[in-house]
Amino acid sequence: MKPILYPPLADYCASLSDEFHQISEERKSILRQLSDYIKDTRRQERPVLLMVICTHNSRRSHLGQVWLQIAATYYGIGRVQTYSGGTEA
Repeated sequence: MKPILYPPLADYCASLSDEFHQISEERKSILRQLSDYIKDTRRQERPVLLMVICTHNSRRSHLGQVWLQIAATYYGIGRVQTYSGGTEA
C-alpha cells in the first residue's frame, strides 16, 4: 500500500517537476548516481539508507532529510530510511 501524502503537499510535489529544467547538468549527473544507487539497492530487495550531511548540523540537513523522505514517498519508493547529520554537534 502506497503511503498517502497530505493533499496540498502532494500538489506541491507535483508542481516541482515543472522546475526540473533549472537543475544544472552537473547536478543532474550527481543525482543520477544517487538514483542508480537507489535502484540497485531496491533491486537487491535491501532497504535504502540515505544520510544528508551539512556543516554545523543546524537545520539544512534536517530539511534535506525531510524532503528526501517526502520525495521517496511521493514517487512510491518503498523501504527508504533517511537520516541527517552534520560536521559539528
